[in-house]
Amino acid sequence: MGYSFGDDLFRWIGISPWTDGKSRGLHLPVLFGFLLLIFGVVGASRIYQSRYPKIMSRLIIGCVAFIMIFPFITENLFFLTKFNSTGVSSVAFSKKDSQCNYETEDKTVKIKCQLNLYNYGKEHSITIRPLLDDGFMQFEIEPQTISLVPHNQSNRSMVFYGKIMNRDISSAGGWRNSVGVEIEKDGVKKRFE
Repeated sequence: MGYSFGDDLFRWIGISPWTDGKSRGLHLPVLFGFLLLIFGVVGASRIYQSRYPKIMSRLIIGCVAFIMIFPFITENLFFLTKFNSTGVSSVAFSKKDSQCNYETEDKTVKIKCQLNLYNYGKEHSITIRPLLDDGFMQFEIEPQTISLVPHNQSNRSMVFYGKIMNRDISSAGGWRNSVGVEIEKDGVKKRFE
């Protein structure tokens, strides 16, 4: 669960896949894909309409069915292809339904997170810490070791502690829904930003 093929293709030709930079704004590969889909459906219906009068409705129903079924198929395909994997390659993080709240007191910070994790393989435990991209404060967060159920998706509630590195603030707080994580297993680290 890194970047999509469309993201990689846009970066390869030197264009940001997002209109506002880093994962914000309109997602250009999706817009381009929808345009290709519309042109394909219209073109196919024009070619085959004389032989098959109901082709347009069938193509639209087929496209809607494909869009509805595709996420289910790809998620289960990940579970199948990574079934016997271990280490950081078997674990993935999704920003969807993940968020963190933080409260500071003197130089310490308490971070309450809801993290959406996928264990595609056989891994039983990992070390994890959130990556909070706050332009105002920088945190040094202590990682936690957590246990995982193999071949499972879970939405975990966790509490992390750390310290503020660059500010002298008596107290502050905030909420982030664009949180990343760093996972580690046997000295190998993987970042999801």
